[in-house]
Amino acid sequence: MEQDIILEAVKNLYYKYNIKINYYIGDGDSSTYNKLVEILPYGRNIIKLECINHIMKNIRKNLENIKSNYGKKKAHFLSENVILKICKKSRSIINNLSTSTAINMQAIKCIPFHCLDKHTNCPEEFCSRKNKISVEKEEKDNTFNLDSFEIIKNYFEKLSNKVDRLK
Repeated sequence: MEQDIILEAVKNLYYKYNIKINYYIGDGDSSTYNKLVEILPYGRNIIKLECINHIMKNIRKNLENIKSNYGKKKAHFLSENVILKICKKSRSIINNLSTSTAINMQAIKCIPFHCLDKHTNCPEEFCSRKNKISVEKEEKDNTFNLDSFEIIKNYFEKLSNKVDRLK
């Protein structure tokens, strides 16, 4: 239903008033965007932006799923405090993206590391603690070798590939 309303409105704008939309803010589901591309002659030129509220909801949901799927032993580092920290840092970075795609991608990839006090790869533009944590402390933590952390790291790597669509 929601999709039908959006499609009808956009079609009317174009066919009745000759108005083209350039941007579409989506909720992470690509079905509406795919339909827009399909039904409009200029559809391929529409740029899909990701809604930050849906991104945040998905980040939290994914972290909670990892925590419950791996249990306390294998995802011990995912306390409620760390999940909250990751969500806050994610929102902060997305709200303050720089003009450099490479820096933004690196900042997003580093979010889980940053929230666990591993700052060696954090871009200085986003991390005031980069050179303040001792390397010795980072090397002692074996959290970064867990399968559950790998899944989180991969999730943020995928999110970083969408950096140009985050608004």
